[in-house]
Amino acid sequence: RSSGFGVIDYALTRFGWTVPARVPRLLAAIQLDDEGMAGKFGIPSCAQLSENVESPRVRKRLAEVIKGVCSIVSVSRAIKAMLDDESTRFNLVKTLCGTEGLISILPPEEIQKMVYYFHGIFSPFRSRLFALKRVTAKEKA
Repeated sequence: RSSGFGVIDYALTRFGWTVPARVPRLLAAIQLDDEGMAGKFGIPSCAQLSENVESPRVRKRLAEVIKGVCSIVSVSRAIKAMLDDESTRFNLVKTLCGTEGLISILPPEEIQKMVYYFHGIFSPFRSRLFALKRVTAKEKA
């Protein structure tokens, strides 16, 4: 997976114009709303995988797919493409706020990793759009 991520990272950095077409597919995978998109851009349908979560093997596969998708979404080029457009930015926020259902069906050992991946996506968003002013000594007094 790490070598595959390296290839994707290089491709998205080198061919940045391919990112905007992939962003809706990646967000749909995290939302588990990708029925009928199985195989699009090489990503299995997370909605189909989430239907059969009784099997530990399927839950593990779903977790691996979601971790891969989150790794791609957290690439700086993908974050930049999502933050440039207001509707995509809103979709990103809705996606990150609606991950409770996704986390509830993942194996327990994967939850900490998923929180780490979601933090990796949210941190650039937060640091780019929400910056608080530093309180100076004059303002404290």
